[in-house]
Amino acid sequence: MTPHSLPRQCPRCSKLIARADLVVFDAGELFHQRCFLQSGGVFDLVVEFLRRNRPSSFCHSCLSATLRITYEDARKVVTTLRMEAEFSVLLGSPCAGCRQMRVVVQAVER
Repeated sequence: MTPHSLPRQCPRCSKLIARADLVVFDAGELFHQRCFLQSGGVFDLVVEFLRRNRPSSFCHSCLSATLRITYEDARKVVTTLRMEAEFSVLLGSPCAGCRQMRVVVQAVER
């Protein structure tokens, strides 16, 4: 058995990661996606998505569907991002995902 074929354990739940599991690779470690999202990784996931898609803006629903997080988690992250200079929350602007006029968030150039 090669080192790459050894079963890997999720550092959060200590359960084995199966080949078919959805995973997140963060800080050199592999996590079950659900473990990562439930442990505060949602904030980092949304921030990284917005940075990669700069200057596009997204509504809570599209963030939720695209990143496979709950609507409530998307709303909480956007509420937190309102205080960050790197992000703008816009009222009544078109969402890059659904094209509807909504409350949207986007990463802006510093």
